Amino acid sequence: MTSDLGSGTLAALLSSGRIEILTNRTLRAKLASWDGVIGEVWDDQALNVKAVYEIHIPYFLTENIPAGAAMHQWYDEWALPRKSPSDDPDMISRLMRDETLRAMVEIRYGYKRHTKVEFEIAIDAVDVILAEIESSIH
Repeated sequence: MTSDLGSGTLAALLSSGRIEILTNRTLRAKLASWDGVIGEVWDDQALNVKAVYEIHIPYFLTENIPAGAAMHQWYDEWALPRKSPSDDPDMISRLMRDETLRAMVEIRYGYKRHTKVEFEIAIDAVDVILAEIESSIH
């Protein structure tokens, strides 16, 4: 999933060159820098998606790791068997010894932690923008 929330109104304001109609300088600066803040989140999300499609899924397919148990959570009408690696103790033992899987999990965890930090930065930026908007209308 991504957090592409759309920012057409802000993009139009910035590209029009009329951001100076906002009298609050802090708000103008924060809005002007927003694209860079959310861009960091989007970059991380794009890298995570790329890793899933180009590394993780091919690995799972090569290793015959079932995905039904993981995939059914998004679909109430999931008709395929909910087979899970946990149904096969031998597979679990093999996977726990697999150094490739271990490295994949470690890297994925690291990227997820980094993405979490980028989200926290974006949320803090939104809080500042909202506070500036609030102070501008009162």
